[in-house]
Amino acid sequence: MALGRTMTAGLLLASSMKRPESRVNINIKGNGPLGGVLVDAGLDGTVRGYVYHPEVELPPKENGKLDVGCAVGSDGYVYVVRDVGYGYPYSSTVELVSGEIGDDLTHYLVTSEQTPSALVLGVFVDHQGVQAAGGLLLQVLPKAATDEELVATLESRIATLSGFTPLLRSGLIA
Repeated sequence: MALGRTMTAGLLLASSMKRPESRVNINIKGNGPLGGVLVDAGLDGTVRGYVYHPEVELPPKENGKLDVGCAVGSDGYVYVVRDVGYGYPYSSTVELVSGEIGDDLTHYLVTSEQTPSALVLGVFVDHQGVQAAGGLLLQVLPKAATDEELVATLESRIATLSGFTPLLRSGLIA
């Protein structure tokens, strides 16, 4: 689940880059038993990654969902490197917020890139493996960021999402 979320986020972050050879690397290191997640994604749609300790298996939360935040841990760092294909890559580090991947990368976008953003990620895993994965990256452009009513409306609509995974499973989002 953690790997699927991070791979999806990597592809979403890479999608805004301009040059075909552009790449994004996300390295999440937490104090949970998973240890961390490393992902490399490109504008060309390629993505690869791994988790440090894939043998970790935690019981589900009370609501039946996998506890990604506990597996990753809430104490640690998110390292992001953006390579635009020439010159020096841009790198940044922010602290983990929750270990839930989406919250942590939203924190990175707001804090490091100073772009008002929302990142919603979903991965459906069953006994056969990953059945669906996807995400939504919403970023407010600089001139629109001054429109407080628009930003408040977007925030309230994102807050009403009860989860992205059910939308993926239902086929409402392809």
